[in-house]
Amino acid sequence: MVTKKIIYLLTFLLVIPSVYVSRGQDKGTPVYDEKHEATVRLVLVDVIATDNKGNFINDLHIEDFLIFEDGEKVAINSMDLINFNMTGILYPERKYIEKKTIPVQMKRKNRFFIVFDSLNTIRRVLNRSKDRILEKLIELVKAGGEIMVFEITEEGNAQILQTLTSDEALITQAINKASGSIWVEKTRDDLNVPKIWFEDEYRNLVNKYRIAELLRENREKVLPIKAQFEYMNRMRFEKSLSGLLSIMNMIKAYPGRKPLLLISGGFPSLSLDKYFPAGIYSTVGHSDLNAAKIDDPFRVLGKNRQRYGEDIFENLIQFANSHNITFYTMDPDIYLRHVFSDMTFDSFFNIAEYSDIKQDELSKLKILSAETGGFTLQGANKYNQFQKLLESDLQSYYELSYYPKRKKADGKYHKIEVKVKRPGIKIRHRQGYYDYTDEQETSLLFASASANPGLFRAISFRAQAVPFITNKDKYRLWINMALPVKDLILGGNPNTYFKILKMNIRVDNENGEHAFNAQLDIPIKLSKSQRTKFKNARFYGYNTCSNELKLKKARYKIIFSLYDEETHRLGTVEQTMSVPASGELRPGEVVCAVFGYLMETRKRGRSFSLSGKDGSLLVDKLKFHPLATNQFYRDRIYLFLQVYSENNRSHLKPHFELTNGDVFQGNLEGRIVKEAWNKKANIRNLIIQLNFLKFNPGEYFLNIKMGDETLSEAPSRRIKIRLI
Repeated sequence: MVTKKIIYLLTFLLVIPSVYVSRGQDKGTPVYDEKHEATVRLVLVDVIATDNKGNFINDLHIEDFLIFEDGEKVAINSMDLINFNMTGILYPERKYIEKKTIPVQMKRKNRFFIVFDSLNTIRRVLNRSKDRILEKLIELVKAGGEIMVFEITEEGNAQILQTLTSDEALITQAINKASGSIWVEKTRDDLNVPKIWFEDEYRNLVNKYRIAELLRENREKVLPIKAQFEYMNRMRFEKSLSGLLSIMNMIKAYPGRKPLLLISGGFPSLSLDKYFPAGIYSTVGHSDLNAAKIDDPFRVLGKNRQRYGEDIFENLIQFANSHNITFYTMDPDIYLRHVFSDMTFDSFFNIAEYSDIKQDELSKLKILSAETGGFTLQGANKYNQFQKLLESDLQSYYELSYYPKRKKADGKYHKIEVKVKRPGIKIRHRQGYYDYTDEQETSLLFASASANPGLFRAISFRAQAVPFITNKDKYRLWINMALPVKDLILGGNPNTYFKILKMNIRVDNENGEHAFNAQLDIPIKLSKSQRTKFKNARFYGYNTCSNELKLKKARYKIIFSLYDEETHRLGTVEQTMSVPASGELRPGEVVCAVFGYLMETRKRGRSFSLSGKDGSLLVDKLKFHPLATNQFYRDRIYLFLQVYSENNRSHLKPHFELTNGDVFQGNLEGRIVKEAWNKKANIRNLIIQLNFLKFNPGEYFLNIKMGDETLSEAPSRRIKIRLI
């Protein structure tokens, strides 16, 4: 594992600000920026201290605080008062273990993150609240703050509506983009009571003591609708938490405390049986409704994919606490119409006390805020409460630090308790932190990138997976990448002689089910001679392949996630891959086409097999190195083809023509360098040399046909290329 040298001061991580190790330079008031050297482990705890009226207390000293980790008292290393109202951030007192006090001023921006949960928030309610929300946010901006706006969409995707800015017009535009959902109540509205419940002979029997009996008598009428409602609830729950996890993974690198306002109608309730008489679900053969899953392909959050909703929710809170993310939650609605819902009789869940279910959904927002040191804004008074937060929480806080007794991360959650000695003071702080190992941090990061690749574009690279046919309906994924040299390979420490990039590849089928997941390290040597070679290169090619897989005919979604530990940047590439069905192929149909370069090698390889060492295609004493993109020089390029052939029909020759759009540009000659027939798969493998020198640089389409003298019936393959 490569040691992390430069990171942001963000939460519990292996960090200590450079000011802590540079105390010898005490001439005047030193000013430091937000990047720090990672030298020792330090736990940061942010504390909001207020009186009974919610006013911030700003005259506490280090001796006024006590910190306990897992119930054991720890020594406080330092205390800083952060106040964004002042120029910079003033620390009136910082007391070290050595009992030295140094006044320090550090530049840090007041950042505020907004997340619109449009998956669980009613559109008309959100639109009605936008003006009031915007009014308060503009006040924060005028006080010197920056705002970043996200949205969890109806489809469950997390997206950026606006990057960090103080521009009021851009913030207004972003907030107006937040859509809300028209489907939140639709599934509930569809839960109409069966007509039998409205008939006179049953009307007086509908009460809490007869619901179970009526369900038993009419379960074929009720269960399908109820089951749909429960399924939608579970899907919304999973997408909500996956979206929040992705957003937190994106903002966690910002230094200091990260206040996040979540505007949501509440998280769906997964277990509804407590609102009904005992035995209802058992009578209709219903399974446990509280089971859910979150996008965690590496099982960092638990051993099993199917997990209880409360456990997943707790993991989300632990992740927020571990990265100093404080949730402020706002419900834009009041829901007074549900208080007397039993009197309305318009749907199944109104009769079953829907107001209680709604309160359970909203209670999750309160838990999320309380356990991360934030506050919940609900009810008619929420905007006045928001104003109070602007004057207290979002302007000042205490930042305490201490050293954990463990020398390295143990991968476990540790509880934090802060006490203040002075009476009459209320405090809020995060309840603990997860001491993530590097492997856990990376896995959670890749899980977020796979769920919401659009959020992670810090590295621009190219990648593609090609289904290489090995047998009937069996494939190896041939994975080809082009990594930018200047920005990625040479963009770090110039004195580094060895660099490791981490790559995750996730493949899902059309139904969203996992078909393949893999994580690999890409080692890169950076000696002086190698750096000299890299200086004239745009991309560094890297190829690999999977084990043999059995893939059915389908379209697959592939997410490539590339993480640079040195710079803490993450980039993603999305691809749609189609897998052919052998029973539907026609003779001469091109099922795989890859451009690349051919090199000689000393060792003879198995003909037309993929190398597990470097991802090249072995052909006798030749190696075919594939390109990640169809962009190449015009003088000499090689093309690898896999063509369906029920026998070794060598009279089927390749024919090539070049077009610009639909305009014919000319025919192209291709020389077959190597070929072989795979009898098991009915596949003919060919390597063909091409020369494009008679064509000008630019973008074209290469049309490929395999046939004899008559090409009219031959299947064709069209590939977009770029000549340079």
